[in-house]
Amino acid sequence: MKCSLVLSVVLVLCLSAVQSAKLVKRSAGVGFTGGRIVGGRDATEGQAPWQASLLVNGWFGWSHNCGGTLTGKRSVVTAAHCTEGYTKDTLKIQYGGLDRTALTYDNPIVQINEHDQWNKPSQFDYDYAVINLERDIEVGGNVGTLELAQTEPKTGDKADLTGWGATSYGGALPVPLQYVQFEILSQAECNTQYAGQIEVTPRMICTRNPTASVCGGDSGGPLVSGGKLVGIVSWGRSGCPADTQTSPNAYANVANLVDWLQQRIV
Repeated sequence: MKCSLVLSVVLVLCLSAVQSAKLVKRSAGVGFTGGRIVGGRDATEGQAPWQASLLVNGWFGWSHNCGGTLTGKRSVVTAAHCTEGYTKDTLKIQYGGLDRTALTYDNPIVQINEHDQWNKPSQFDYDYAVINLERDIEVGGNVGTLELAQTEPKTGDKADLTGWGATSYGGALPVPLQYVQFEILSQAECNTQYAGQIEVTPRMICTRNPTASVCGGDSGGPLVSGGKLVGIVSWGRSGCPADTQTSPNAYANVANLVDWLQQRIV
């Protein structure tokens, strides 16, 4: 699917639609999302040293497509919908800094591990991928790695999200890394909000904020709570509405499949 531009149900959060606008059928109103965080603010130095940019080699050269999280010695955790349809030669990882256009490190990809149940049996389910890099991640300065959560965050817990992208759906990408804080929503309430549109499974967790949302280019990025990676940006309401109390954002639930992830992290 190459994170195709979704104009119906859920907005896919990655930006490969810049490369190819392939339409896919979804339930009305929901899709993957991607871009700058709507309602966010500039991140500060050292705030998210584990943040990575996943770039795609498209018609106009290399461009930011999704986020990712540096972990292990030479791995990045991201979303399966960010890597689907691509090879290690058409994607690359950059990291080290807040300025998306001047990241310090460019680390080639040697292997992409997508969950084999991605997008089945339910839409957007099992949205997990682990990318293995050619060189070890040099931790220090503006570069760090993040541990995976072993337990799920509780309803009402605060969680931080960082990412690059537009402040509104279809907008231009910002240069500085953006940051916003969300509140963890119960799976039952999230399911109620999307009743009849999409099933929220145990492999998903949801967040809300009355004035903020994930959007294009945020896909695959880190949701952090308690100093651990708890979620991987996956999907949300089409159009990136800022009020995610009634249009929650959804993430791949790290703790639910932590064993699968750790077996592929090097």
